[in-house]
Amino acid sequence: MTQYVFAPRRRRGFTLIELLVVIAIIAILAAILFPVFARAQEKARQTTCMNHQRQIALSILMYAQDHDETLPTKETVWLNLNLDSGALVCPSARKTLRNGYVFVAALGGMALGDITAPTETYIIGDGDTQTTNALPNTIQTPKDWDWRHDGKLIYTFVDGHVALTADELSPLPLLVRHGLYWWLVPGYRYNTRINNTPDWGPYVNNTGRNNVSTGGQIAGIPALASNALNGYDAARCDGTKCFTDYGNLFWPNTNQTLVGVFRPTTVTPTTPQTLFSGLASFEVRVEGGAVRIGGIKADTDTAINAWASSAPITANRIHYYIASWSRTAGMALYVDQVETPAADATAKGYRVNTGVNGTGCYYPGPGNKFVGDLGEIILYNRTLDSTDLAQLDQYLKAKYAIP
Repeated sequence: MTQYVFAPRRRRGFTLIELLVVIAIIAILAAILFPVFARAQEKARQTTCMNHQRQIALSILMYAQDHDETLPTKETVWLNLNLDSGALVCPSARKTLRNGYVFVAALGGMALGDITAPTETYIIGDGDTQTTNALPNTIQTPKDWDWRHDGKLIYTFVDGHVALTADELSPLPLLVRHGLYWWLVPGYRYNTRINNTPDWGPYVNNTGRNNVSTGGQIAGIPALASNALNGYDAARCDGTKCFTDYGNLFWPNTNQTLVGVFRPTTVTPTTPQTLFSGLASFEVRVEGGAVRIGGIKADTDTAINAWASSAPITANRIHYYIASWSRTAGMALYVDQVETPAADATAKGYRVNTGVNGTGCYYPGPGNKFVGDLGEIILYNRTLDSTDLAQLDQYLKAKYAIP
């Protein structure tokens, strides 16, 4: 009888190629999924942070209701709020930071009634105070903010709503909102940049238009200077180009106020440098070491070469001007908070041509182009009172560190 001996079957293992393929697949899946998990985790941290800020804002409003509608002061705000310590911790902040939020110091002690746009006025946000000699957990300069959420910042408004932004923020929001017609910020990313070139996006445009100019862009900006004005972008004018075609911004027979920030590279005693002009109707320029404005006299239709500010303009220093044209009170000029009264009665009763375009750093004719950096430009369709001027001065000084 024949006997058969069966040898046990040898189990075949994986080949090296198969192992490498499996490892490669696992690595690819990990590369795909790990960022997804990280984003989901950061999204959860953002939600927690938003809830914390919402609680803080609600506590601030409750305090105001119990204290004659007045916000807590910047010195006592964190002592006045009856909050659990856990509500002050941002999960995305550095581990040693017990309070990951900052209060807008300039709003401390302000009456709620003085805040005309609570839905556009932020009061707290992600921050880590870095300013020397500043109160802890207050925002006083741009470097006190902290874009800790994947390059974005969470901040909360006076009305209690919370938002997320990647844009630069001033240490003080613009409080003067009534009559705000037009606001340009260099390098603002609200709108898509035209043809990948530097553009000025309309941060606020109460006309209902999405674009400032009829063509959807402002032509001819020579360069965008990043962080040139105390950490904020600027339009750098080199004397060879200008930007123009803002569309019909200035209307006839109306009161208007124009606000601008600038830093001249040079200041010459004889050569005028135009900061902003409405062609033949009005002009704001640097001349003879001072800011000078002009307009058109309504009754005679003649040009008024108006007065110069008494505030000196220094090269390579940030300045601001507030120029207003009133049908009844005439023209007014403020430079770095210094008011210059009208030289004579002829400055009263100006007019602006119908549908005048706005032009920056240029006026027709040789030798009139501004050389330096231009910051934001704000236009109101009214004149401003003393309270408005004080709040604008506070906003501009805080944002641009103007002494």
